[in-house]
Amino acid sequence: MNVKQTFLNLTKHTVPHKKEIDYLKDILPMNIFKNDPVGNLYIKLGNSNTMFTSHLDTVGGDKEVVHVIEKNMIKTDGNSILGGDDKAGVTLMLYMIKSKVPGLYVFFMGEEVGCVGSRALSTWVEKNKNDERYKDINKVVSFDRKGTSSVITYQMGERCCSDDFAESLIKEFKRVGLTYRTDTGGVLTDSVHFTDLYSECTNLSTGYFSQHMNSEKQDIEFLEKLCIASTKIDWDNLKISRKPGESERLSYGRSSHNYGGSGYGSDEWEDYYGEYNTSHSSGVGRNWHDTHRSSQNSGGNVTDWEKNTVPMKDAVWCEFDNVYCLKTDAIWVDLLGFYTTPDDSTTTTPKKGIKKTDPGISKKYTSYKSEILKSGDELTPNDAIIHPIFGKGKIITISDDKKKVVVKFGDNTTKQLLLSVAKIKKI
Repeated sequence: MNVKQTFLNLTKHTVPHKKEIDYLKDILPMNIFKNDPVGNLYIKLGNSNTMFTSHLDTVGGDKEVVHVIEKNMIKTDGNSILGGDDKAGVTLMLYMIKSKVPGLYVFFMGEEVGCVGSRALSTWVEKNKNDERYKDINKVVSFDRKGTSSVITYQMGERCCSDDFAESLIKEFKRVGLTYRTDTGGVLTDSVHFTDLYSECTNLSTGYFSQHMNSEKQDIEFLEKLCIASTKIDWDNLKISRKPGESERLSYGRSSHNYGGSGYGSDEWEDYYGEYNTSHSSGVGRNWHDTHRSSQNSGGNVTDWEKNTVPMKDAVWCEFDNVYCLKTDAIWVDLLGFYTTPDDSTTTTPKKGIKKTDPGISKKYTSYKSEILKSGDELTPNDAIIHPIFGKGKIITISDDKKKVVVKFGDNTTKQLLLSVAKIKKI
């Protein structure tokens, strides 16, 4: 299978939800696929305890894509997204299927509009646990992460796979020539909906960057290497440690604010989310997030975004910029699961002498923040939501003025949240 050509074929047009089959039926090997109980495409090869996932839809409306190829990068002419999110994952899974790697391969519908296909399937599996297709699964591996090195261990701040599992997978990739590392900054993809059903649910980098933007690009050489490497991984014998449904959240916030507590003022919320104009020299509010990748505990130095040499133990990786930053400077972007350098949330103008990796940062930050609900107009009782500190929960009641909600969270605590400051997102 020609990886590059397959990717180009899959990305020649954006794919809005509900048009997945219309646009892809002549490109995908539809003759080998079946429909699962809720309408996703799947194929099961051999006996395996691994579910592999990618999604068929994209953001970006309904547009033809004009490819621009520059060395190892596939881009667009700037008038559309590329669709590497998640046609890179689709390409990879097609390669693995062609290579007859055992597994349950699921191509989900509607990930970009709320994980429609995966949510529906997880609900179905919960009611049909003895179904032959799903009963022996113990891990879900999504191929839907930007960059070239992430093994996601947390999504939306809540653990989705164990460090033991991640490290065993990293070791396998190293054995076949690729370098991955644990990443606690996962946002959300289809595998998150199976954390209550299966032990280990992760997401792996597939080489795309600047997803959801017209500047999106795909490192096609990395994808080709990943395709080959993934056929050599011992997927079924990775270390399993996490118990299905086991909940563990990242520790957020300054200790003086006690964000994990039950009560705090709106000024603390504003400071946490970087909206309160503090007296810090950067002119923006900062989140002093204490959690960082385990790989950053090792010795040595790194070059930070200001071209200073700093100890790795004092640095954190800012994925939005692909640079290091001092932990005391880094900003944790609300709900999204990555760090930025201090000026990313407020300005597109770089500091003197600093070359930004991507202009237009403020526009992207604004578009991300638009996903956060500001009122209860889009909510109904029993809706599933996620909160950056308390994790996943279910709406119990909504106030008449749509400004407040009562939410029951996974640890059975019930909290009343003011939507103007609570920063929740529907899932």
